Amino acid sequence: MGHRGFLGGHIAARLESEGVRVRGFGSNDPVVVDDAPHPDLAGVRTVVWCAGRANPRLAEEDPALAAADVADLAQALDALRVAPPMPRIVLLSSGGTVYGPPANPPYRAGTEPAPPTAWAPPNRDRAR
Repeated sequence: MGHRGFLGGHIAARLESEGVRVRGFGSNDPVVVDDAPHPDLAGVRTVVWCAGRANPRLAEEDPALAAADVADLAQALDALRVAPPMPRIVLLSSGGTVYGPPANPPYRAGTEPAPPTAWAPPNRDRAR
């Protein structure tokens, strides 16, 4: 998911250059259709999730964007769970924009976001 974005585009291109079959999804071609995984996901072993509408600045202006990113991932995971086999999910997350001093890497799911921003809690929750 997010194969046309900056990171997703590079990941998709690299996988394809290695001979991996890539099926990209995006906001106009969603992973979930009618509460079920897209038919092209049948038998897929790995889903790389690099999608998101928000960034730290946009989340401060409109916190609903970051919450929508969490909801999109949750909807996809719920749909994938009921259509076995469940693929491995690789989630790209921006820990560097969620955690900061006083926390030190490696960050854990229970680490509190710092400094507190509208961006941090939803992105921490996506990684959980």
